[in-house]
Amino acid sequence: MKMNRITLTFLLAACCLVGAASEITGILKLTPKQANQNGEIIEIEVQPEKKSAGRTGLSIELGNVPGGRRLVCRAEFRGEKITQTPKGESGLRLQFAATTPGGPVYQNTRLAPYGDFDWTPVEVSTVVPFDATAVCLNAGLQGVSGKLFVRNIKITSEDLILDLRSAVNMGYADPVAGDGKGGWSDQGPTNDASRFRFRHVSLYAGMPFQPLDPAKNDGKAVVTMHSLRFAGPKKIPLVTGGKLPGGRYLYLLHGLTWGGDTKGKVDTNYIGKPVGALTVHSVNGREHRFEIVNGRDVADWWELRPLPNATVGVTWRNGAVLVGLYATRFELPKDFGPVESVAVESASSGSIWLIVGLT
Repeated sequence: MKMNRITLTFLLAACCLVGAASEITGILKLTPKQANQNGEIIEIEVQPEKKSAGRTGLSIELGNVPGGRRLVCRAEFRGEKITQTPKGESGLRLQFAATTPGGPVYQNTRLAPYGDFDWTPVEVSTVVPFDATAVCLNAGLQGVSGKLFVRNIKITSEDLILDLRSAVNMGYADPVAGDGKGGWSDQGPTNDASRFRFRHVSLYAGMPFQPLDPAKNDGKAVVTMHSLRFAGPKKIPLVTGGKLPGGRYLYLLHGLTWGGDTKGKVDTNYIGKPVGALTVHSVNGREHRFEIVNGRDVADWWELRPLPNATVGVTWRNGAVLVGLYATRFELPKDFGPVESVAVESASSGSIWLIVGLT
C-alpha cells in the first residue's frame, strides 16, 4: 500500500473528560492502483471485475491509543456508480479496528447510500479496548464496485471510560443466592442481571459507558459495594493518570437493590440517605466529593422512575418486571484540571450499591 504521513487533530470535545486539542501523527495507507490522494480529497475506485470480499480504500494507523478512549470519526463521502452487495446491502465502509491479544475488534457504521450521491456526512465511534495494542481507521469499498470520494476526515476523542477490570467483584448472573459469590447482589437467578444486553448498547440515556464482558474478565463485570447485606469493598481507587487535559463531567451507570421503595411505599430509613460517594482528585492537588443519595442520584433497580439527578439509562425484563440501571451525571468544578484518580466509597447502608460503568 502507498503510505503518506499525515497529522490528525484529536479534538477533546465537550462531553465528559474534556480538554484542549492535541495533535498526533498517523500513517495514511492507500490501496495500490485503486486509491489516490488528490489534494484534500481521496479517490477510491473499484472496477466491476476487481471487486472482492476484502476492503479497498484507505487506512489511517493511529498507533497505541490508551484503552478506554471513545473515538469518533466524522468524514464526508461522495459516490459515483456505487453498486450493492449480492444481498442488497451497502458496501461502503467506515470502520475502527483495534488489535488485541484475542484478535481484531471492529466497529463499523451502517452506510446506506449507493449509486450516485453528493457529499454526505458519515460517522463512526468506538471505545478502544483496554487491552488494545494498536488502533486504525479504515474507509472504502467492500464487495462492491464504483468510485468513492472521501474528504474532511476528523477524529475526536470525546470521553474516557474508566477501567473497572481490577475493581469488579461480581458478574451479571447469580446462579445461587447467598453464597457470597456469583453475580449482582447475590440474591439468586430470579433477582440478577443475567438478561442485561450489555454488548448491544454504548450510550445510556445519551451518556457513554462500556460495561464489561464477564466472559473476558474471569466472570466479573460489576462492582457490588459493601452494605449491611453484602460484604463487598468499602472503597476502591481508580487511577486515570491524568490521561486527558481536563474534565467537565463524571458519568455513573449504577443501581440499588434493597432501595427502600417498594410498590410506592417509601422507607425513610433508606430514601434520602447516602449510599456512597465519589471523591475526585486532580493532578494539581484539588479534590471534590460527590455524595450519592438514594432517591436523588440513584434508586432501586426494580422501581424505575425519573430522579432529580438521574435518569433511567437502560432497562430489561426480569420475568414480568421491568428493571434497569440509572445514568447519573456529575459536573466537576470549573478549572478543576486533569483528573488523576477517582475513589469510590460505600456508605455501608442497608441498600446494596451496584456499579456497572464510570466515565
